Amino acid sequence: YFAPVISGVEFGGQWGKVTDAKPAADATNYGAAGTYEVNILGLSATYKNGPLQAGIASWQLKQIGNAYKTQGATTTPIAYADTTNTTSTTNRDNIGTMLAARYDFGFAKLAANYGVGKATAATGSSSTTVIATGTSYATNEQLDKKQYELGVSVPVGRTDLIASYGKVTTDNTAGQRLNNVTHAMVGAVQNLSARTQLYAFYGYADDKAISSTSLVGLNTNV
Repeated sequence: YFAPVISGVEFGGQWGKVTDAKPAADATNYGAAGTYEVNILGLSATYKNGPLQAGIASWQLKQIGNAYKTQGATTTPIAYADTTNTTSTTNRDNIGTMLAARYDFGFAKLAANYGVGKATAATGSSSTTVIATGTSYATNEQLDKKQYELGVSVPVGRTDLIASYGKVTTDNTAGQRLNNVTHAMVGAVQNLSARTQLYAFYGYADDKAISSTSLVGLNTNV
Protein backbone atom coordinates (compact mmCIF):
# COMPACT_ATOMS: atom_id res chain seq x y z
CA TYR A 1 0.00 0.00 0.00
CA PHE A 2 1.23 3.51 -0.86
CA ALA A 3 -0.39 6.49 0.83
CA PRO A 4 -1.11 9.73 -1.01
CA VAL A 5 1.91 12.03 -1.33
CA ILE A 6 1.94 14.75 1.34
CA SER A 7 4.50 17.59 1.03
CA GLY A 8 6.65 15.41 -1.19
CA VAL A 9 6.61 12.42 1.19
CA GLU A 10 5.07 9.07 0.27
CA PHE A 11 4.57 6.38 2.93
CA GLY A 12 4.31 2.71 2.04
CA GLY A 13 3.69 -0.58 3.75
CA GLN A 14 3.48 -4.25 2.88
CA TRP A 15 2.71 -7.50 4.65
CA GLY A 16 2.90 -11.03 3.34
CA LYS A 17 2.58 -14.55 4.65
CA VAL A 18 3.48 -17.92 3.16
CA THR A 19 2.47 -21.22 4.74
CA ASP A 20 3.71 -24.60 3.55
CA ALA A 21 2.21 -27.59 5.35
CA LYS A 22 3.73 -31.08 5.32
CA PRO A 23 1.04 -33.52 6.51
CA ALA A 24 3.40 -36.50 6.83
CA ALA A 25 7.02 -37.03 7.74
CA ASP A 26 9.43 -37.74 4.89
CA ALA A 27 12.95 -37.87 6.24
CA THR A 28 14.44 -38.54 2.82
CA ASN A 29 13.08 -35.51 1.03
CA TYR A 30 11.26 -33.11 3.34
CA GLY A 31 12.11 -33.83 6.96
CA ALA A 32 9.59 -33.92 9.79
CA ALA A 33 5.88 -33.32 9.41
CA GLY A 34 4.65 -29.87 10.33
CA THR A 35 4.18 -26.38 8.94
CA TYR A 36 6.76 -23.95 7.61
CA GLU A 37 5.66 -20.31 7.78
CA VAL A 38 7.19 -17.05 6.61
CA ASN A 39 5.85 -13.63 7.64
CA ILE A 40 7.15 -10.45 6.00
CA LEU A 41 6.44 -6.88 7.18
CA GLY A 42 7.87 -3.77 5.51
CA LEU A 43 7.44 -0.01 6.05
CA SER A 44 8.93 2.82 4.00
CA ALA A 45 8.95 6.58 3.49
CA THR A 46 10.20 8.34 0.33
CA TYR A 47 10.83 12.06 -0.20
CA LYS A 48 10.98 13.59 -3.67
CA ASN A 49 11.77 17.23 -4.43
CA GLY A 50 13.14 18.14 -7.84
CA PRO A 51 16.51 16.45 -8.39
CA LEU A 52 16.58 15.00 -4.85
CA GLN A 53 15.10 11.67 -3.87
CA ALA A 54 15.66 10.08 -0.45
CA GLY A 55 14.03 7.32 1.50
CA ILE A 56 14.11 4.94 4.42
CA ALA A 57 12.77 1.39 4.55
CA SER A 58 12.58 -1.13 7.38
CA TRP A 59 11.50 -4.76 7.26
CA GLN A 60 11.15 -7.92 9.30
CA LEU A 61 11.18 -11.49 8.01
CA LYS A 62 10.11 -14.16 10.51
CA GLN A 63 10.47 -17.88 9.79
CA ILE A 64 8.77 -20.57 11.88
CA GLY A 65 8.67 -24.33 11.38
CA ASN A 66 10.71 -26.85 9.41
CA ALA A 67 11.86 -25.69 5.98
CA TYR A 68 11.83 -28.05 3.03
CA LYS A 69 15.13 -29.29 1.68
CA THR A 70 15.82 -30.00 -1.96
CA GLN A 71 14.15 -33.11 -3.36
CA GLY A 72 16.50 -36.06 -2.85
CA ALA A 73 19.06 -34.03 -0.86
CA THR A 74 21.00 -35.87 1.83
CA THR A 75 21.45 -32.93 4.19
CA THR A 76 19.19 -32.43 7.17
CA PRO A 77 16.56 -29.71 6.58
CA ILE A 78 16.90 -26.56 8.65
CA ALA A 79 14.64 -26.62 11.72
CA TYR A 80 13.37 -23.17 12.58
CA ALA A 81 11.85 -22.16 15.90
CA ASP A 82 9.06 -24.56 16.87
CA THR A 83 8.65 -27.53 19.22
CA THR A 84 11.63 -29.25 17.56
CA ASN A 85 13.94 -26.33 18.28
CA THR A 86 13.04 -25.07 21.75
CA THR A 87 16.38 -23.28 22.25
CA SER A 88 15.33 -20.48 19.90
CA THR A 89 13.61 -17.41 21.35
CA THR A 90 13.75 -15.29 18.22
CA ASN A 91 11.62 -17.32 15.80
CA ARG A 92 14.35 -16.73 13.23
CA ASP A 93 13.79 -13.00 12.94
CA ASN A 94 15.71 -11.25 10.18
CA ILE A 95 15.34 -7.48 10.47
CA GLY A 96 16.89 -4.56 8.63
CA THR A 97 16.74 -0.83 7.90
CA MET A 98 18.01 0.88 4.76
CA LEU A 99 18.68 4.57 4.06
CA ALA A 100 19.09 5.66 0.44
CA ALA A 101 19.41 8.91 -1.48
CA ARG A 102 19.94 10.07 -5.06
CA TYR A 103 20.65 13.49 -6.55
CA ASP A 104 20.49 14.45 -10.22
CA PHE A 105 23.11 17.09 -11.06
CA GLY A 106 22.14 16.99 -14.73
CA PHE A 107 25.58 15.94 -15.94
CA ALA A 108 25.49 12.95 -13.54
CA LYS A 109 23.34 11.20 -10.97
CA LEU A 110 24.92 10.24 -7.65
CA ALA A 111 23.35 7.65 -5.36
CA ALA A 112 24.21 6.09 -2.01
CA ASN A 113 22.66 3.69 0.45
CA TYR A 114 23.48 2.41 3.93
CA GLY A 115 21.83 -0.47 5.72
CA VAL A 116 22.02 -2.29 9.04
CA GLY A 117 20.26 -5.44 10.16
CA LYS A 118 20.28 -8.62 12.18
CA ALA A 119 19.97 -12.16 10.88
CA THR A 120 19.45 -15.26 13.01
CA ALA A 121 21.97 -17.99 12.24
CA ALA A 122 20.63 -21.46 11.49
CA THR A 123 22.45 -24.76 11.12
CA GLY A 124 21.29 -28.21 10.11
CA SER A 125 22.99 -30.79 12.28
CA SER A 126 25.82 -28.83 13.92
CA SER A 127 25.40 -26.41 16.82
CA THR A 128 28.44 -24.36 15.80
CA THR A 129 29.76 -23.67 12.31
CA VAL A 130 33.26 -22.35 11.79
CA ILE A 131 33.38 -19.69 9.09
CA ALA A 132 36.93 -18.37 9.17
CA THR A 133 40.01 -19.11 11.24
CA GLY A 134 39.23 -18.46 14.91
CA THR A 135 35.66 -17.31 14.31
CA SER A 136 32.33 -19.09 14.64
CA TYR A 137 28.66 -18.58 15.29
CA ALA A 138 26.15 -20.68 17.19
CA THR A 139 22.70 -21.87 16.28
CA ASN A 140 20.12 -19.10 16.91
CA GLU A 141 22.83 -16.46 17.34
CA GLN A 142 21.81 -12.98 16.18
CA LEU A 143 24.43 -11.79 13.66
CA ASP A 144 24.98 -8.12 12.84
CA LYS A 145 24.94 -7.20 9.16
CA LYS A 146 25.95 -3.88 7.62
CA GLN A 147 26.26 -2.65 4.07
CA TYR A 148 26.87 0.48 2.05
CA GLU A 149 26.98 1.24 -1.65
CA LEU A 150 27.90 4.26 -3.77
CA GLY A 151 26.87 4.67 -7.38
CA VAL A 152 27.08 7.12 -10.27
CA SER A 153 25.32 7.33 -13.62
CA VAL A 154 26.62 9.65 -16.38
CA PRO A 155 24.60 10.28 -19.56
CA VAL A 156 26.59 10.40 -22.79
CA GLY A 157 24.18 11.02 -25.63
CA ARG A 158 21.68 8.15 -25.61
CA THR A 159 23.97 6.03 -23.43
CA ASP A 160 24.14 5.98 -19.62
CA LEU A 161 27.48 4.94 -18.12
CA ILE A 162 27.06 3.35 -14.68
CA ALA A 163 29.46 2.40 -11.89
CA SER A 164 29.02 1.33 -8.27
CA TYR A 165 31.10 0.20 -5.29
CA GLY A 166 29.99 -1.27 -1.99
CA LYS A 167 30.73 -3.47 0.98
CA VAL A 168 28.77 -6.00 3.07
CA THR A 169 29.94 -7.26 6.48
CA THR A 170 28.65 -9.77 9.03
CA ASP A 171 29.80 -9.90 12.68
CA ASN A 172 28.94 -12.32 15.46
CA THR A 173 27.89 -11.24 18.97
CA ALA A 174 31.54 -11.32 20.11
CA GLY A 175 32.41 -8.69 17.51
CA GLN A 176 34.32 -11.11 15.29
CA ARG A 177 34.16 -10.37 11.55
CA LEU A 178 32.62 -13.40 9.84
CA ASN A 179 32.73 -12.06 6.34
CA ASN A 180 33.72 -8.90 4.53
CA VAL A 181 32.48 -8.73 0.96
CA THR A 182 33.60 -5.91 -1.34
CA HIS A 183 31.78 -5.58 -4.65
CA ALA A 184 32.02 -3.31 -7.69
CA MET A 185 30.16 -2.99 -10.97
CA VAL A 186 30.51 -1.06 -14.23
CA GLY A 187 28.12 -1.02 -17.14
CA ALA A 188 26.34 0.88 -19.88
CA VAL A 189 22.70 1.28 -20.92
CA GLN A 190 21.92 2.23 -24.52
CA ASN A 191 18.48 3.82 -24.87
CA LEU A 192 17.36 2.64 -28.30
CA SER A 193 13.84 4.02 -27.91
CA ALA A 194 11.33 5.03 -25.24
CA ARG A 195 10.61 1.34 -24.56
CA THR A 196 13.77 -0.45 -25.66
CA GLN A 197 17.16 -0.56 -23.97
CA LEU A 198 20.35 -2.45 -24.66
CA TYR A 199 22.60 -2.92 -21.65
CA ALA A 200 25.78 -4.66 -20.52
CA PHE A 201 27.23 -4.95 -17.01
CA TYR A 202 30.31 -6.45 -15.41
CA GLY A 203 30.47 -7.09 -11.66
CA TYR A 204 33.05 -8.39 -9.22
CA ALA A 205 32.77 -9.49 -5.57
CA ASP A 206 35.62 -10.36 -3.22
CA ASP A 207 34.94 -12.12 0.08
CA LYS A 208 38.03 -11.52 2.21
CA ALA A 209 37.17 -13.52 5.36
CA ILE A 210 34.74 -16.34 4.79
CA SER A 211 36.05 -19.89 4.40
CA SER A 212 34.65 -22.66 2.23
CA THR A 213 31.86 -23.13 4.79
CA SER A 214 29.03 -20.76 3.93
CA LEU A 215 26.83 -18.75 6.25
CA VAL A 216 24.01 -21.23 6.69
CA GLY A 217 20.49 -19.82 6.91
CA LEU A 218 21.34 -16.18 6.21
CA ASN A 219 18.99 -15.77 3.29
CA THR A 220 18.08 -12.15 3.92
CA ASN A 221 20.51 -9.40 3.06
CA VAL A 222 20.32 -5.90 4.33
